This record gives sequence, C-alpha cells and structure tokens, in this order.
Amino acid sequence: MIHIKDIAERPSKADIEALAKFSPATIHEAQGRRGALSSRLKPVDYRMKLCGPAFTVKSSPRDNIMLQLAINYAKPGDIIVVSAGEYEEAGSFGDVLANACLAKGIGGLVTDTGVRDTLQLRELGLPVFSLSTCIKGTVKETLGTTNDSII
Repeated sequence: MIHIKDIAERPSKADIEALAKFSPATIHEAQGRRGALSSRLKPVDYRMKLCGPAFTVKSSPRDNIMLQLAINYAKPGDIIVVSAGEYEEAGSFGDVLANACLAKGIGGLVTDTGVRDTLQLRELGLPVFSLSTCIKGTVKETLGTTNDSII
C-alpha cells in the first residue's frame, strides 16, 4: 500500500486567488451544495480564513505521524486536511508543527481532531480549524495515507 501520495494536480495561483474572493457559503452553493465540512470544525481565531489545494491526510485517532509526514511533503500554499476519526481528546497539532508549516509556506490546517497551544497558534497567524482544543498529546505509531479520499 502506498502511504504518501502527492496532489495529482494543483490549481493555478490565479484560480486560487479568484476563488478566495468568495465566501465559503457562496462557493458551497455554487458547486451544488457539495464540499461543506462539519459545522463542528471551528477556527482557533474567528478572523482566520484559508483557500488552497487540499493535501489530505488519513490518520489514526490520537496519532499524528501522518500529519508530520504531510507537513514534510506538502507544497507552499497547500492546506493540510486531516481525518482522524473525529477524535476530540487529543491535541495533534500545536505551535511546534505550526512553525514547521509556516517555514514551508503551508497555507493552513483543517483537522477533525483537537489542537493545542491555541494562544500561540493565534499569535503565529497560521489558519487552523479544528474539532476541539485539547492539551493531551499524541503518539507516532500508525501509518495512514495522504491524498486519498477522506470522506
């Protein structure tokens, strides 16, 4: 099984900039009411927004090894989107990984698990949307996949 795949084709910078001018609700409606994420996912700062190609990650609950690999393989502007089983009781992303994302030019993170260090995440300004805030740590044990369907 291949665990790490790159995005097959990224949209042009011009297309991303054009799309970013619209609200998520407008985009959702315009594409036939498809593509909405759970309303339970919230930004760590209400002023945060993001737009870019999704670099998807499927990982095990309470495990962030695939997230760390995704940060390594993602390209500038990519938005890392993590599916970890809607597990709220783990902070799989915090200030250390946010700094790694910023150093690589990653456009943001969306995760269906928890994040930690929210004050620092706000100060760093990296757009982060998560299911919860949780200080509990994670393990690095189980391989998952990148850039496969996470629906």
